[in-house]
Amino acid sequence: MGEVYEYALYDWGLTPEYINDKWTEEKLGLLMQKLGKRRRKEIRLRARLAGVKMRGEEGELLSNKDFFRKHGIIPHRAGPGRRR
Repeated sequence: MGEVYEYALYDWGLTPEYINDKWTEEKLGLLMQKLGKRRRKEIRLRARLAGVKMRGEEGELLSNKDFFRKHGIIPHRAGPGRRR
């Protein structure tokens, strides 16, 4: 039950006392199911977005150089006499 309270406090800002006084077990169970579904959906979305960022137009993995070029990143290398 402690894990449930932790989620409620973190996600909804609710204390265990509030939940015990105001909610039924059924309501808490339904909300936790919804929370689980939402978290799984967010994880899938983040994974998909991360994968898209690392792939080129044809789905191939990009080299570091191509990735930087695609995203307009110009790396500056520190060399002799240069500061970072």
